[in-house]
Amino acid sequence: MRFNSSNQARAFALAFLFPAGSAVAMGPAVYQAEPGDVIWEGAATPSTTLKKQNPDFTEIRQLIEYSRHSGDLRALGRARAALNSMTESGHEQALLQATIDQRLHQFGDAKKRLQGILRYDPKHRQAQFTLYSIALVQGDYALATTLCEAIKRHGLRSVATSCHFNLMGLQGNPEAAFEGLNAAIEKFPPQTDAGYAWALGTLAELAAAIDHPDTAKYYRSVLATSPDDHYSASEYADWLLRHGKAAQAYTVLAGRPDTDRLILLRAIALKNLNDARSDQLIRELANRFERSERRQEDIHRHERARFLLDIRQQPQAALALAERNIATQQERADWRLLRRAQTAVSNTP
Repeated sequence: MRFNSSNQARAFALAFLFPAGSAVAMGPAVYQAEPGDVIWEGAATPSTTLKKQNPDFTEIRQLIEYSRHSGDLRALGRARAALNSMTESGHEQALLQATIDQRLHQFGDAKKRLQGILRYDPKHRQAQFTLYSIALVQGDYALATTLCEAIKRHGLRSVATSCHFNLMGLQGNPEAAFEGLNAAIEKFPPQTDAGYAWALGTLAELAAAIDHPDTAKYYRSVLATSPDDHYSASEYADWLLRHGKAAQAYTVLAGRPDTDRLILLRAIALKNLNDARSDQLIRELANRFERSERRQEDIHRHERARFLLDIRQQPQAALALAERNIATQQERADWRLLRRAQTAVSNTP
């Protein structure tokens, strides 16, 4: 996630498996690649329509996963319609509704649904974890701390340790947080579960936050453990771009999904390399943002602001969007973007 005394964090590639005896059987592994995303591993590209009657949760999860990879929010609309058509309700349905809210940056609605689940089932791990990630996005560290303690009580050692040191870093002490988590990871027993992968991702983000000289090594370790961790790949690529290593950044992004964020980072890398291939990506992004505006989808403010700042060189317009974005998302990258836009405006003749 991100840092300084303000707040910040675009949740690292997190992930952990819920044991069979956990509060709800969620099927395959669940992990979070971005604060707005809860993803079920193994989801295939869904069909364009769901079964008209009694669509099962697997298909709905596939639509959510498809939206995450493609950036197509219409898939979320189809998933929502399918959930609304169900005659019975329960925790899993409420959790999926909250996930859709989260993806659409309707964080208030998502929090209400998740808190409703936890009132009936205080030990519901997925609801706790999803609510934790939303609290981080919104800079509500008091709530995040409470939820981190609840996760700790479940005995999820690597996850609880990660969230403890992540919160320490987000609240103004990233150096001590990095040292503490690094020492803790060295004491973890050998493991390959998703909680351990999240701890590695957290460590890499803390390293980037303090500009540790071995930041690249830590990110490479994350991607060696979790090659499909697209969030950590994007954070690593962004760190490389900030250090003038556009060619390496583009290599890290190669073969990954065409989400707005990943396309944007590819376009910036190629533009910095004076590579003409950036033109096609810039046109694609411009078309996507135009379609989103026509559909009145207002959830890509960070990416649009970065596009205006780094591609179009329009700092005043970028600053206006960055200020709107920070009102709902207070992650490390959001604050960094706001500061960069403010500096660019102040340096404009």
